[in-house]
Amino acid sequence: VMYFPIFEHYLTIYKLPKELMYLAIVESALDPTAKSGAGAAGLWQLMPHTARQYGLRVDGAVDERLDPYRSTEAAVRLLADLYAEYRDWRLVMVAYN
Repeated sequence: VMYFPIFEHYLTIYKLPKELMYLAIVESALDPTAKSGAGAAGLWQLMPHTARQYGLRVDGAVDERLDPYRSTEAAVRLLADLYAEYRDWRLVMVAYN
């Protein structure tokens, strides 16, 4: 799938399991323009506040959550931070949502 090399790249950089790439399928069905009723957007369904915490620009002019590269790095950094906090992938998945 066209986004998997991007996912693998960032997961490798942050030394996370490659299986985490499948989370994007669950979150967005691999639609980089996906938006939820709750305000999440992009491949990784990041909320605006979370996206901004990880350095993404989200405002009236630009929404970097829709950028496959920028949003993937932000999501992977979030997953790495959650794992550092919880040390349990099941808890990470719950916390991600």
